[in-house]
Amino acid sequence: MNAIGHGITAIVLKKAFPEANLGWLLVSTEAVEIAFVGFNIAGIERTEIAVPFNSVMDMHLVHMPWSHSVLAGFFFAGLFYAAALYFTKNPRIGLALALGVFSHTLLDLATHAPDMALAPLIDGPMLGTGLYGSHPQWAFAVEIAYALFCWWIAQGNWKLFALIVIGNLISITSYFPSLEGSENLLAENPAIFPYFVLGQIVIFLSLIWLFGRSPRGKKAVPV
Repeated sequence: MNAIGHGITAIVLKKAFPEANLGWLLVSTEAVEIAFVGFNIAGIERTEIAVPFNSVMDMHLVHMPWSHSVLAGFFFAGLFYAAALYFTKNPRIGLALALGVFSHTLLDLATHAPDMALAPLIDGPMLGTGLYGSHPQWAFAVEIAYALFCWWIAQGNWKLFALIVIGNLISITSYFPSLEGSENLLAENPAIFPYFVLGQIVIFLSLIWLFGRSPRGKKAVPV
């Protein structure tokens, strides 16, 4: 799932848990990916990108059990819950953040190639629907449909709608092998990949925060 798809989940959680801070909800939805970036930079996890890069089918997340395994998702969710409970004394805020964290794991299971382990250091089945590995066009459809569904549920404004559509269209060449984009620059310089991912997270979470504070026809709500 792309950064917009993950981040837009925070808007739904904000509607369900209005007492939770939108900024922290956004961070929670990408906590797993932020860990992935750090582990890739440190060499603990590894991503390989084929050249030429025609679509996400050529991106191989060959080792990421510490960030993207199911157990890791539960661990980070529990960490956010405990931190929220300690600082806010409000279990509802802890639940909101924990749901935000684990939503990342669930959404990735819905699109990833079978590259997600059950737990680190344990041999077992690798999980994922396989859309990225075999049907990236369907992955694109799932991602934009999910983001628009969240927008509808949360009664998002039209600026947020435009962000979802434009943000997904920007990355369309990564899902359709017949469309040429600038992805080969990334494939030819794999060392910048984690920083590229981090940049996407920062940009799209910031834009969702900016446009997601105001439901349709209403003034900005507390964040």
